[in-house]
Amino acid sequence: MTGSISVKGNIMTLIDKVGETLVIPSNYCFRNLFRQCTSLVEANISLPATTLTNYCYDNIFRDCTNLIKAPVLVATNANYTGCYRSMFNGCNALNKIITYAQTIGANSTELWVDKVAATGDFYNLGGANYPSGVSGIPTGWTVHTSL
Repeated sequence: MTGSISVKGNIMTLIDKVGETLVIPSNYCFRNLFRQCTSLVEANISLPATTLTNYCYDNIFRDCTNLIKAPVLVATNANYTGCYRSMFNGCNALNKIITYAQTIGANSTELWVDKVAATGDFYNLGGANYPSGVSGIPTGWTVHTSL
C-alpha cells in the first residue's frame, strides 16, 4: 500500500463480528497484526478488551514508522506476560500514549516503546507503576495523570 493509511473500528470484531467480546480468547491473538505497515499513520481503533492474555498485542504496531495516533489502551489489568511487548517498538513518529492500566506485570511491557519519538506525552490514567525507559514510560516524555 502507498500513501497515508488510517484504520478505524473495534478490533474485537475480528473475533466475534459484533465486537461485544471483552475477553481476548487466546495468547498471541493480535500479534504482528499491523507490524511494519509504514503507511499507517492513525490507528483509530478500539482495543476494548478488559481481559488480556499473554502476548496478545505483542508487536501489533512494531515498526509502523509513521504512526502518530495510537489506540487508547483501556485494559486496567496489564499483568500478563508480554501483553504489550514491543507494541510500539520502532514507531518513530509516535509521541502520545494513553493507558488506563492500574497494574502491569514485570514482563508486560518489554521494549514496548523502544525507538518512539524522543519527546511526547504519556497519560497514565490508571496509575500503574511503570518503570522509565524503553520498557515503561519513554525517557523524555511528560507524564500526565489526567486528560
